[in-house]
Amino acid sequence: MRKKIAVQITVFISIFMVIVFVFNLFMLSGNSKLMFTKAKDELTGRDLKQVVNSIGFDTLNPWLLEYAEQHLEETKEGYVWDDEDFDRVYGGLINRYEDGDVNLYDFNEFSSAEKRTATRLYYKILDGNINYDTNALEFDYMAIIDIRENSLKVICDGTKDDPEDDRFIEEVIIAETEKNGTLETYRKNESTEPVFGLATDKNGISWYVGYYSLAEGGAVNYAVCCIKNSEDFNKTLSKQRGLMIGLAVAGLIVFLFLLVWFLYFETVKPVTQIQKSVRSYTNDKDTERVIDELGKIRVSNEFGMLSKDISELAEEMDRYTKENILLATENQRIATELELAAKIQMNALPEVDDDINGHPEFKLAASMNPAKEVGGDFYDFFMLDDTHLALVIADVSGKGVPAALFMMMAKIQIENYAKIGLSPKDVLNKTNEALCLNNKENMFVTVWFGILDISTGIIKAVNAGHEYPILRQPGSDYELYKDKHGVAAGSMEGISYKEYEIALQKGSTLFLYTDGVAEASNSNEELFGTKRMLEAMNNVGDCSPDVLLDAVRSATDSFVGDAPQFDDLTMLAVKLI
Repeated sequence: MRKKIAVQITVFISIFMVIVFVFNLFMLSGNSKLMFTKAKDELTGRDLKQVVNSIGFDTLNPWLLEYAEQHLEETKEGYVWDDEDFDRVYGGLINRYEDGDVNLYDFNEFSSAEKRTATRLYYKILDGNINYDTNALEFDYMAIIDIRENSLKVICDGTKDDPEDDRFIEEVIIAETEKNGTLETYRKNESTEPVFGLATDKNGISWYVGYYSLAEGGAVNYAVCCIKNSEDFNKTLSKQRGLMIGLAVAGLIVFLFLLVWFLYFETVKPVTQIQKSVRSYTNDKDTERVIDELGKIRVSNEFGMLSKDISELAEEMDRYTKENILLATENQRIATELELAAKIQMNALPEVDDDINGHPEFKLAASMNPAKEVGGDFYDFFMLDDTHLALVIADVSGKGVPAALFMMMAKIQIENYAKIGLSPKDVLNKTNEALCLNNKENMFVTVWFGILDISTGIIKAVNAGHEYPILRQPGSDYELYKDKHGVAAGSMEGISYKEYEIALQKGSTLFLYTDGVAEASNSNEELFGTKRMLEAMNNVGDCSPDVLLDAVRSATDSFVGDAPQFDDLTMLAVKLI
């Protein structure tokens, strides 16, 4: 396992590093070429400027160069000092100036003989300087050239005895100009700084070409040109690249070795030890042994911290297991008690018994489905005497055990006060006062309480903040009966409730419910609503109370679908026969 991880990590890192290395090598190769080329351009430009400065403007006077170009064959013949004619003309030219130095700025004012003599003299000096600088700077060729577009020509190259050199230089310059258009920088007066280019001659040899303009205001007509075989530069560049590649490969090998060594001792080995310890703990749950084994991992990185964390986790697991056993036992006890409480609560709700069945004047049905094990909704019905039926439906604030306890207290209070003969409003007044005593949790209960006189069909009722009842008279639809509401019982002391009457006819049905019916919601958080509830009831129309409750519950179940029940769902219906 250890070797497998080490090999996987090594291969992955190695491949990744090689890819990065090759990419960087290409980048380095390209950058090195640019760097060496830029350095060579700067060095060559500096040399060309030095050549121009050393020769001086007098010798590179554009008027003199133009005259020399126009009389090139004659100019190249040079001069002979013992030539009496030459001595006479040049002597007269010198005598014109007090310091004996000929001012070539006046060249255009010279006579034809003076121009010819001065040009031959200074051309010989220029030729010698060019020849000297070519050798000194290790150029293959150097020349003064006319760079004008239609008159590209070599004026002086320091090798007047070899006209083939002039033709070769012109050939290379023309090839470079056609390929790169370098001289356009001077022709368009865009710059007077040195410019450079590469050209290939007819033999396939690559040449490096540099130019430096001889600008003296106005257009640039002449430039110093140097030519050097680029093979030497390419060899130097290849040598430098080879050296860089060699050093890079050696560095990569050393780096990979150190990386593998580091990965093994700092990651692979600790991970293997951690894995072995975790498997051992999984099998035997021996906390002391796993802590001892993990304590041998001495690396000061995340894996060292992980081993410490796993040791602490093993200790915590032991503690958690013990607590979980106790908690499971406690949960089982609570579940049992809740199950028992649910049974007690359901047993506290009345069923339709012989006492109710003994009155053929009405039929009654009721149901309660809590959202949790126990709920806060409740319904109640009981005979007060042979002709009076008490009806109760209520909804306690909150859910679960607290609501169930408050529900039982409210149910008992309402039933006790009703059975001593109090009116509906007095029953709720007394119940409210009882519920407000020591109500530190500020719980309350909405209640609809009514007493039906089955001999007359008159219901005296009170609504303490509960949902509107639904009433159906014979031949009509089920409709909300918007009665007067009071506040919920237990919410405020000193409340005085008001009661009202509803007259039921034979065949009338009264339907009572809690908000869990209308507010049942589906997975899209849409509410079932009163409208859908009335539609479900009107779909079954005139029916028995139990059929009516089944229709409403079926409609809510179909609407809610798989969404969990949020609130208690309680219903009660009574029908006069």
